[in-house]
Amino acid sequence: MNAIKIIIKCLFWGLIIFLLIVSIFRFIYKDPEKAPISLWYVYSESMEPTIMTNDGFILIRSETYKTGDIITFKPKVLEQPYVTHRIIDITSNGEYITKGDNNIMTDQQGGEPPLQNNQVIGKALCIFDRPIILPGLGLMSQKMQKLNIFTLISVMIVIYALGFVLDMIFNRENNRKIKKKKIRLLDIAPFFDPVFFLICVLVITNTLIIGQSIKSWKMEEISYVVVSRKGLPNPVPGEKFERTRSLENSSIIPYYTVLEPIDGNMTIEPRILLMNPKENTDYLVSITAPEELGYYVHKIGIKTYPKLISQKLLEQLYSKNPFVPLIIIFFPGIMLVIVLFIIWVRRWENNKKLVMDCLIPLRIGLKKLV
Repeated sequence: MNAIKIIIKCLFWGLIIFLLIVSIFRFIYKDPEKAPISLWYVYSESMEPTIMTNDGFILIRSETYKTGDIITFKPKVLEQPYVTHRIIDITSNGEYITKGDNNIMTDQQGGEPPLQNNQVIGKALCIFDRPIILPGLGLMSQKMQKLNIFTLISVMIVIYALGFVLDMIFNRENNRKIKKKKIRLLDIAPFFDPVFFLICVLVITNTLIIGQSIKSWKMEEISYVVVSRKGLPNPVPGEKFERTRSLENSSIIPYYTVLEPIDGNMTIEPRILLMNPKENTDYLVSITAPEELGYYVHKIGIKTYPKLISQKLLEQLYSKNPFVPLIIIFFPGIMLVIVLFIIWVRRWENNKKLVMDCLIPLRIGLKKLV
């Protein structure tokens, strides 16, 4: 039993440390493509049975790649924004020939030019030539994006409760000793302290607002068709056109919205919107149509922040990293929680414990429980 307990703890803390490392890299690197290590998943059957659809893997960056490596790259011709396939050959120019394990033809036979090194984002981390698989990571990622902050908190509570139950199972002897002890008013009095109540309110409020801010971050798409003849509602090759779009603040809290064009041939004015409660705000998107005919989709990154700092400061902080404004905005609240926690602990040191009068009537009830 002890061996099982040790293994479970090692796996648990190993997972926590790994996720912490990935989160740190995700925070430091604004673009996940530049992170030294990150989590990715495949969304097609092209790599089965090596990597099943929606299974995840660990992607690491490298300066060079060799035949047999499973790489994730940005294609020039293929429709998908990212493709994860295996290198099956390297040309004399150092370009890569790739193919999905479940595909009959190579990507190059399908029209994709041989890959250059700057197209490759990274390779799958492998042990004995087998990638480390994270089953269902894709489905989990898709579902997490659809969940609201209250559902996420509920999931965290369930996970914590599950860990508590497992701890009860593996620590029966310690639990028997604990059950022999009686609950005293002195033991629960600190949790009825107004300072503790204020700490709980601040923690919950900060968590909800931070979570809701991050959850509202999204991508918005603009689609159009490039045609060959003028006079139609759609643009011709090389034509610059504009579209007016609108965002609504359905909440009761004013906030800023930062608009970030994902594509280089698109500009947005204004880039930062002041969103007043229960109002719609317009912004203008200017796009230069590509030279080739066809259907195109451009994406706009949308990130919201509570209106607790100036717009100029928000713009400066955002240029460093999208998470930096959140840190600055909520830093006072976090520091206040820390200060209140220190005050609360000192108020209830062993030498200073006092039973509050309002808890005395609970004595009879507690005696019945114990």
